[in-house]
Amino acid sequence: MMRFGTYTFQHNFQHLALIFLLSLLWKDNRCQKTPIYGIKAPIEVIAQRGFCVDVPCTFTVPGNNLSKNARGIIYKGTLLQLNTVASKTGSGPSIGGKVQLIGDVITGDCTFRITDVQDSDESQYRFRIEDGLTLYTYLEIQPYVKVTDMTCKSQPSYNLNVPSRVVVQRGLCAFIPCTFTIPADKTLSPNAQGMWYKENKVTNSNPVASKTGSVANIGGRILLTGDVSKGDCSFSINDVQETDESPYRFRIEDGSLKFNYMDILPYVKVTELTEKPLIFPKIHLLVDQEATLTCMSPARCTGSPPSITWNGSEELNSGKTRNYRVDYEDGNWTYISYITFTPSKKSNTSSLTCTVSYRDSNATTSADIILKVEHVPEDHNIVSDNSRVDRVVDTKIIIGIVAGNIFILILMGVGIFWYIRNNNENKVKGIGNSSTEQKTEVTESDYQNLKFENQDIYHVMNAQK
Repeated sequence: MMRFGTYTFQHNFQHLALIFLLSLLWKDNRCQKTPIYGIKAPIEVIAQRGFCVDVPCTFTVPGNNLSKNARGIIYKGTLLQLNTVASKTGSGPSIGGKVQLIGDVITGDCTFRITDVQDSDESQYRFRIEDGLTLYTYLEIQPYVKVTDMTCKSQPSYNLNVPSRVVVQRGLCAFIPCTFTIPADKTLSPNAQGMWYKENKVTNSNPVASKTGSVANIGGRILLTGDVSKGDCSFSINDVQETDESPYRFRIEDGSLKFNYMDILPYVKVTELTEKPLIFPKIHLLVDQEATLTCMSPARCTGSPPSITWNGSEELNSGKTRNYRVDYEDGNWTYISYITFTPSKKSNTSSLTCTVSYRDSNATTSADIILKVEHVPEDHNIVSDNSRVDRVVDTKIIIGIVAGNIFILILMGVGIFWYIRNNNENKVKGIGNSSTEQKTEVTESDYQNLKFENQDIYHVMNAQK
């Protein structure tokens, strides 16, 4: 009887404690169904023992206006055994042990990290925000961290190689490289189908992109670009929008082979567009001389063509524009626009702006340059004519100098030859002593060297001609 009574008391106590906790949560979560309280996080994250794992998480509050003293809290466990494992105030440091709240709470980032994952870390985790009168515990999504063995003995060959986080600017394109493997005793057929899902919704959701083998993609702005039959699960997002920010999950289906890769869920983070177009060339322009400038859109991708416009003074706005697409070998492209105009004196120090607008995301970026227009002197043509005359005169002088040098060298050679010939005749007749003969031999040797050198110079001149 005592055992039963004790059991009844304990059971009632747990029941009352549950009601008490629920009442506290209800007090803080009176608007739990209000859509302006939202959270995005994976439902389940698989972590290997001994490693670390990041759980991506973002949240919203009414008005999205949080003070610098906003405090985020990470809870672990069930409702009856809630433990605070990490907390953070604003952009300050995380307070806790192996669980760290690494996101910036002020900006709505509730991402947390678990270092040196152990079996005891396997649990459900909840996020709570406290900022003045804003007290709210997010129960819609409570990510569950599942701990597996380091060797992955249960599924040793299901691996996914993909970056855990990709940051991309709104309006541009994101490319997420990805490869996957399946057990060695299985092979992928040409009909293997790959699928990417958004926000980790395993049930009751349609893939945002899918592809069968190497057949054309099925999807809109999000495309599975890799060849699934070869283990390539790479995908791209064109004209990135804020709604694209989310974790993504890959699934493979090939006959009886069906598998969700839950160990890594790449998270796409969308930021504001800050990259600017490039205007070139930046050169000095001449008055009344036609000029062409080029504006290149930022980044290289496969998205829809943006709108490129030029803005400046009245004469600049009347210029002719042409738009082109530059294709690259990697399958991406860049959009460029040319503007051709004739600057005047008034164009000097005026501003010319190139604006690139992406229609789907409503993102806009621009760049501008200050024109430097120089005046052409009135005697420009006369100077040019004189320059041509001077160049003709200079050419004739050079030819005369070269011909004169050649003629002088020939005379020197003839004179030396005549001199040596007379010395040889005198030597035969017995004129001169031994010292004179020695000098004659030396002179003949010098002549031979000089002769060869003269011949070399002559032939080089012929080659240059």
